[in-house]
Amino acid sequence: FRPIERQNFLHSVRAGMIMTKKMIVLSLIFAVVLGLCSCSDKNMAQQHYIQAVNAYSAKNFNLAFDFIQQSLASDKNFHEASLLKIKILYFQDKNKEALRTAEAILKKYPEFTEAKLWLIRLFIQCEEYEKAQTALKREISFNYSDWRFYHLYALLGEKQKNFELRMAMEKKAEQFLQESSKVYMDIATFWLQLEQRNRAIDYLEKARILFPEAENFDSVIKYIKNGEDLQ
Repeated sequence: FRPIERQNFLHSVRAGMIMTKKMIVLSLIFAVVLGLCSCSDKNMAQQHYIQAVNAYSAKNFNLAFDFIQQSLASDKNFHEASLLKIKILYFQDKNKEALRTAEAILKKYPEFTEAKLWLIRLFIQCEEYEKAQTALKREISFNYSDWRFYHLYALLGEKQKNFELRMAMEKKAEQFLQESSKVYMDIATFWLQLEQRNRAIDYLEKARILFPEAENFDSVIKYIKNGEDLQ
């Protein structure tokens, strides 16, 4: 290079480096701003979701729907909010819309069990019995120990006036409920051995909910709460 050409070249290189640094700084600032906006949106989505849950619990389904729409507007990938939207639509007797929402969730999250349960329930509600049966057969082949699918199968049998199917599936549901109850009782025993009494009581209460016909749950829980097992 001639002196003048070398000087121009070096000037161009320095200018390019300065521009590159500016672009990096701007990119970092933009990324931080996006991150802050994302966190803000998620927080807002969570707040609206909690408001929707409270309204849903109070059976104010119109207000709950407004809040859940705001939650999903802030975070469209908030799948728990989408699930609550299905439940709200169901109780608003908007079953077709609830069905479309369930199908949309399962396209994004195909292993979302709660959404599968609601999809089948809505198939039954919309009298799409063949679709319900196909879905139930598929789910039971994978989730064979989940009593909720057998319960829905029994509901399908009732709707189709197939009382043999209904009875068979109710027995299956009860069988797995009993097994779940035993698991909770074993966990309660484990926590009690570790002297984690509150945790033991929590699992005993779960077992009682699953199998309320079993005797002595109340007396055992009372016995532990009163500390009589320590005497």
